[in-house]
Amino acid sequence: MSVEINFDTENAAFEGEDMKPEIRWILGELAAQIMNGKLHGTIRDSNGNAVGAWLVKLPKSDGCTVYKFMRTDDGYCRSYYRRRAAIYCLQDEGGYGRRRLEFYRCTADGEPSYPVEMPDAAEFDEYVEP
Repeated sequence: MSVEINFDTENAAFEGEDMKPEIRWILGELAAQIMNGKLHGTIRDSNGNAVGAWLVKLPKSDGCTVYKFMRTDDGYCRSYYRRRAAIYCLQDEGGYGRRRLEFYRCTADGEPSYPVEMPDAAEFDEYVEP
């Protein structure tokens, strides 16, 4: 696992000789988000300005913690993924002109069986929208 944190210190929140309090505040906010299960996001300074981004990269070597992209099915607006021995699909359930993506556990034939909680984007080895 690795963590990427990248933010700009060229704005008013970082003015003055000592940037430590602002950096400490930002890292505290990131720690709180990670503790709440988030694995990526926008970094905001104490004034609310977007100053960067962060990402927790999960290991991909074991094939168990990541949803591996398999294929798309344009006819049904689906993108298929595999995690361990299970198949999942990301399907657009929106109506005309609207997008509403749902994530399903699928049968061995690739038919959506039941909805499951949408994984965090960092859990996909390749995110492909249907």
